[in-house]
Amino acid sequence: SICSGTSYITSWGDTLTASGIYCHQYNNQYGFVSYNCINLTVNPIPTICIDSSGPLNFCEGGSVTLSAGCDSLVTYTWLPNGEHTPSLTVLTSGTYCLFGTDANGCTSDTVCVTVTVGTAPDVTVNPAGPFTICEGSSIPPLSASGNATSYYWSCDAPFTVGPDLPSTTPTTSGTYCLTGTGDNGCFTTVNISITVNHGTHNDTTVVAC
Repeated sequence: SICSGTSYITSWGDTLTASGIYCHQYNNQYGFVSYNCINLTVNPIPTICIDSSGPLNFCEGGSVTLSAGCDSLVTYTWLPNGEHTPSLTVLTSGTYCLFGTDANGCTSDTVCVTVTVGTAPDVTVNPAGPFTICEGSSIPPLSASGNATSYYWSCDAPFTVGPDLPSTTPTTSGTYCLTGTGDNGCFTTVNISITVNHGTHNDTTVVAC
């Protein structure tokens, strides 16, 4: 048997590309006739496709699993890394291609997908903290810097949209969170620890305010 797209050359010199029974007649010098026949099977090229466990665009720290689909094959090869598995976990941007071979030895066409991993923006807070204050005192205004395109404050901070947080007077210890999001939808969150001392004491520790 052969695979579709290839050919078979007979012992008598014919080139065959389709399934069927082919015979060639031989006549010798004494008038005897003989036949040489072959039964040729042309197997189809298997179909392969790539399924994904999620979106092919995601942010750094994420992943996607690519899996072979369509026809059931015997062997698989991923490019460019050369792994021979039915599935592949992808962590980085790139073009990932797959081909395989079926039980007849026929090799599929190569199919490819492109994975894009977005980079999270750089985000910093000025001043950076952490802050330790006495009850009733305030922390200074906080401002974001970096290459994010939008910002918001959350957690124990007053919810505020934008890079700047006015001076606040927290009554309890907690965490102020600043989240910056880039054009690609990826985000970075910076946490600022706030400690509020109440001037209490115990047998071993005295906190004076």
